[in-house]
Amino acid sequence: MSTNWSEVGTKTFTPSDFSEVVGSFSMGEGHDTLWTRMTLISPATPWPWSYGILGYKTDAGFELGSVKAYAEVESEVFRLGVGRPPLLRTGLLTFAPRGFNLGWIKKGNPLTLRFECASGVTSGGGQVGGSTLFVPYVEEIPPVEEPELPNSQPDFFIEDGLAYILFNWFLK
Repeated sequence: MSTNWSEVGTKTFTPSDFSEVVGSFSMGEGHDTLWTRMTLISPATPWPWSYGILGYKTDAGFELGSVKAYAEVESEVFRLGVGRPPLLRTGLLTFAPRGFNLGWIKKGNPLTLRFECASGVTSGGGQVGGSTLFVPYVEEIPPVEEPELPNSQPDFFIEDGLAYILFNWFLK
């Protein structure tokens, strides 16, 4: 991972924000992971801010997944990645505040967050479109023999278009 953080954007969320683009970011060649440092700029007290959903969207979708991201004054780093490089290296960092946050915002409390990103490599699962494939070995599990239970199969008959099931159970 590069130790140089690139500022992607600072965003103040409003009550009508359900999912917002924070800014764009281009990952390095062959990189499979995006680290995002999110810092709460708004006051943190007297209420706790809830989480939001942080994602990285390219034209091919959310290739690196998404994570729950909690706002902290001290900042926190979140990792987006699925063990493979995305098909497209340039995308948009998105953040969707949860309804709990929107309630506080509606009462006049702004939620302002700063987002910084860095990309790097953390996997060994092969390149997209390459021929390397990792297949875990799973030992074959033998089938379990089911015991025969006498009279465990229900009898049935059909009369006037209705199916009737007769259960013959023996109790010990």
